[in-house]
Amino acid sequence: KAVVSTQSTGKLIFSKYDRERKNFLKRSQAIAGLREIHLGSASDHEITAILKLINLEENFKIDFRFFCSIAAFSERVLSRWMILPGGVMTEKETIEKADFTNLSWKLEGVQITQHMQQVLYAL
Repeated sequence: KAVVSTQSTGKLIFSKYDRERKNFLKRSQAIAGLREIHLGSASDHEITAILKLINLEENFKIDFRFFCSIAAFSERVLSRWMILPGGVMTEKETIEKADFTNLSWKLEGVQITQHMQQVLYAL
């Protein structure tokens, strides 16, 4: 579970890695910050896979707002990648699963890029 439930927490972590105070993070800083956001439960490999999923280039720079967006997106993706013991879903998880059930059918006739389809299926 990520700790970016408030912008102030995200701002503290963003500021910690924005050592040069340029109001953006480079790749290695963003990965470290996202790892901290997820309380160390996300590996560098998982975070890199998420960054690749959203199609960020190797030499990207992200501002605070985008950092928080990536943190929220990565929380959703990581929760889908986790295998929970017992397989019991909460009411919220059941509703979210229903939103993406039969995604192929819901996307029929919709023109979106292959990359966007990958993002939707990751959710």
